[in-house]
Amino acid sequence: MFATETLNIPTAPGELSLSFNHRIFYSTENPVPAHEIAEALLALDRVVRRSPAVFRRLVPGVSAPKVELLVTRLEAGSLTEDIVVKLFFGSQKKMDQAIKAFKEGLGVDLTSKSGVVRTVVLGLILVGGYYAIQHSGTPAKPTVEISHNTIIHVGAKELNMPPEALVKIIETAVQNKDRLASDAVAVIRPAKRDPKAEIVVDGKQELSISNKIVIQVPSEFEPDRSEKITTITHAEIHLRALDLDSSDHGWAAVIPGVSERRLPLEIAEAINGDDLFGEKIVRGTVEVISRRDPYGRMQLRGYRLVALDLAK
Repeated sequence: MFATETLNIPTAPGELSLSFNHRIFYSTENPVPAHEIAEALLALDRVVRRSPAVFRRLVPGVSAPKVELLVTRLEAGSLTEDIVVKLFFGSQKKMDQAIKAFKEGLGVDLTSKSGVVRTVVLGLILVGGYYAIQHSGTPAKPTVEISHNTIIHVGAKELNMPPEALVKIIETAVQNKDRLASDAVAVIRPAKRDPKAEIVVDGKQELSISNKIVIQVPSEFEPDRSEKITTITHAEIHLRALDLDSSDHGWAAVIPGVSERRLPLEIAEAINGDDLFGEKIVRGTVEVISRRDPYGRMQLRGYRLVALDLAK
């Protein structure tokens, strides 16, 4: 492991975004292999990219922002990661509407309460971690309900809602719990090298993924083998059919290099279909979905558009 200087990442002139700074501290006293750190950061990035889907369920009708995860500092010893989550809105109107919607819908000032993003990301990690425990095939089960978790209680208070409601919103926003569970396991894995380790966020003990949970979360999680999902970043997606009234029906696409066949395309809830209207070709992160047929062969079934590339 290594340490770097803290980088200042200013908002570019005219950039319509909000930035939220957070620190993730793994209290492990044992060295963590570089590949585990890299895997944890990549998994965290995928978790963060799921957050707009949760935002849209927290405040129905809000224009979900695009998100980007930046790492500003990585420190050796007990692993410390300083990160920035940036929300990009695309226009002043959309940003103002989102700020107003959070204020009116939840009584939350999105411009000053960075706990909103923290709550959503930690909630996603916990939901994925609990799912991994419950579906790992081992006798271990969560000792308490997820809605009783301190992080959920703190976050629910931040968002002015009951803990059970927050958990339900996060769970219903996740379209592939197997993938979320796999990512949550990778985020938590660096702490499992020390039997006493926990993960503390922003230096607040009440915002820690406790040692009890760290121990119970499996070191590996294998999604359903009847389905195979391959992720391609910066894919060129040729849209062949659009349905702005549905995220999982009526869409189709061709992705050169994968298949020249027109296949069904599912749109992640984090993506606003209006952003695709009138477009013939877009670039973004796409999941290529294959499923096992009755003869045991994996067959290409379709795509899922996870995120659009950010305009640079």
